[in-house]
Parts: sequence; structure tokens; C-alpha cells
Amino acid sequence: MNSEELTHKAEEEIAALISKKVAELRKKTGQEVSEIEF
Repeated sequence: MNSEELTHKAEEEIAALISKKVAELRKKTGQEVSEIEF
């Protein structure tokens, strides 16, 4: 794999993690999470 492919893969994994965290937060709070601070 070249660096471009690795970067793309990493970005996809990060996006998936963020989506998962947002879903968990929504379940916990029971409301829309519009802004997330890192």
C-alpha cells in the first residue's frame, strides 16, 4: 500500500470511530449531539 491508500484507510477508520462515539453519546443523553469537542 502506498501512503495515499494508508491515509484514506486511516480517515475511514477515524470517521467510523467518530460515528460510533456520536451514536453512543446520543443513546446516553437521549438527544441530538450537534457539536462534539475533541
